[in-house]
Amino acid sequence: MTLYDTIGINYSLTRSADERIGNKLIELLNLSIPSRIVDVGAGTGNYTQYLADKGYELIAIEPSPEMRSQAKGHERVQWLGGVAEKLPLNDGVVDGAIVTLAFHHFPNQRQALTEINRVVGRGPIVIFTYDPLFLKMF
Repeated sequence: MTLYDTIGINYSLTRSADERIGNKLIELLNLSIPSRIVDVGAGTGNYTQYLADKGYELIAIEPSPEMRSQAKGHERVQWLGGVAEKLPLNDGVVDGAIVTLAFHHFPNQRQALTEINRVVGRGPIVIFTYDPLFLKMF
């Protein structure tokens, strides 16, 4: 994620979670509190923080040290460096997953989905994207 190590400087100063999107993530995940959720491509953690504030336990995966450095600390959030195609988590360790406006950055989207499925097991996966190429995969 070299790109976000450069353009991500001061990223969190101009971005914040949209409550409508945060609430829709919660609705679609349909998980009880304090379920454990992985946020893949978490960026600076806007939606990670939003879900943690609602009582969920989060693991935020972000490859860019610059983006991770801007994340606000939270007692219910564990931050890890890593990429979607090789998540640093054991099989079935989380109850659900979110990918919020990051899917188009994954170099190998099929491998990323395989990895997300591996760590979630049978839980829900919510991908919020605007990338039309995503639809061509299915």
